[in-house]
Amino acid sequence: MRSFHARHAVDLEAPKNKLGNESADGYPGAGLIASFLWGYLEGRDWSTRKTEQMKKIDSETRQEYSSFKVGDFVNWRTDKGKYLGRIVSIRTEGETQVGQETIEATIEDPIARIRVYVLIDENYEESDRVVAFPLSRLSKASEPERQVENPTIKKALENKLEEHREKVGDDPRKRTTLRTLEIVFERGVAAYKTNPSSVRPNIGNAESWAYSRVNSFLYVLRNLRFRGGKHDTDLLPEAHPLSSKGKDE
Repeated sequence: MRSFHARHAVDLEAPKNKLGNESADGYPGAGLIASFLWGYLEGRDWSTRKTEQMKKIDSETRQEYSSFKVGDFVNWRTDKGKYLGRIVSIRTEGETQVGQETIEATIEDPIARIRVYVLIDENYEESDRVVAFPLSRLSKASEPERQVENPTIKKALENKLEEHREKVGDDPRKRTTLRTLEIVFERGVAAYKTNPSSVRPNIGNAESWAYSRVNSFLYVLRNLRFRGGKHDTDLLPEAHPLSSKGKDE
C-alpha cells in the first residue's frame, strides 16, 4: 500500500485528480479513483506508520537473533528429550518441516536447519540427520570434543590423506584436510550405530563402515562424481562441482 501511494502521489497533482475540483475536465480522474480505492490520504498515512513499525520490529528481531549464525552449536528440547546439533542454515521465509508440522519461516521467527549430534560411547558424534527448529526455541551450546582419539585410526586417516594429496596435487576441487576425514569417519560410525538399515550386509562393525565412507568420500574428491549414493556433500570443497557447502543440506 505504501509503495502504491509513493508511486502515484504525482497523479494527484493533475487537476482532474484533485479532490473537490469538480469543474476540471475528466473529474474524477482515474488517479483519484485509484487513490480512494487504496484509502486515499488516510490510507497513505496509515501505511506509512505501519511500515515504520515493521522496520522497527525487523531491526529488533535481527538484533535479538544476531547471536545465532551458521556453524553455531545449539541445544533444543522436544517431548523425547534434549538434543545437541550444529546450525547448517537459517531461513527467514518459506515453509519448513518441523517434526510433523509444516511452519512458515519469517524474519520475526526464523527457522534453523540443524545437523544432529548423537551420543555414542560417551562421545558426541556428528550424524547424517538434519532437522529444522525455530531459533526462538534454541539455546547456545559448546562444541563437543569430536577428534578421533584412537591413534591407530588417526594414523590410518593420515596415511589415506597423504596418498590422496599425492594423487590430486593442488587442484582446489579435490583438496581436503585430516579434520574433514575425521568428520566423515565419525559420521560413518554414527550411521552404523543409529541407522543400521543403511549398512551393507557384508560390513561387520562400525569402524569398517566408517572407513568405507572415508574411501567413498576420497573417491568423489578425485573423480568429481559419486559411484553410489551421495553423502557428505557439505564437506566437499566449495570448488567441487557437487559441493553443497554454504547451501541448505
